[in-house]
Amino acid sequence: MELLWKLERNRTFTGQFKTAQEYLEWSFENTDEWFDKHPHKQLRRYIDF
Repeated sequence: MELLWKLERNRTFTGQFKTAQEYLEWSFENTDEWFDKHPHKQLRRYIDF
């Protein structure tokens, strides 16, 4: 819940998404697709809120 509040407060998703929840759903879907395409790779970059 705190993450949603931070995203909405910072307007991280402004322009492409109406809410932080839409942004997170889109992000998780794309991450899942990426892992399906690249099962042996790891994510190396992290976002620091």
